[in-house]
Amino acid sequence: MTQKSVFKNAFLNTILSIFTTFYIFVCRFFNFCQYSCVSKKRRLTLF
Repeated sequence: MTQKSVFKNAFLNTILSIFTTFYIFVCRFFNFCQYSCVSKKRRLTLF
């Protein structure tokens, strides 16, 4: 394994971890928005 391939692997791993973190964050944010929207609608239907 040359130093170039090691660097490439580290780079790819970093990109992958960043994408994973971003994806999880977006999913959580979307779920939170959906939940708040649903609760608002429920409140509107209650009153």
